[in-house]
Amino acid sequence: LAQFYVVLRPVLSAVVEETGVDIILDRSTIIFGSPAVDITDAVLAKMDETVTSIEVVRQSMPQQGAVQ
Repeated sequence: LAQFYVVLRPVLSAVVEETGVDIILDRSTIIFGSPAVDITDAVLAKMDETVTSIEVVRQSMPQQGAVQ
């Protein structure tokens, strides 16, 4: 996940510069937002345009003990 954010940061910077937005918020923190200010599609398009791959290191989740 950390590698994803390393790749995402310059993409977000480019979209901010291109669109002139003043702030980017995570959708989960917004109660209401006008679709006119949603830059999700622009971010996804820029990711598709600039990122060819992201290295993913598979990790196993620790085994949990039986619930008693």
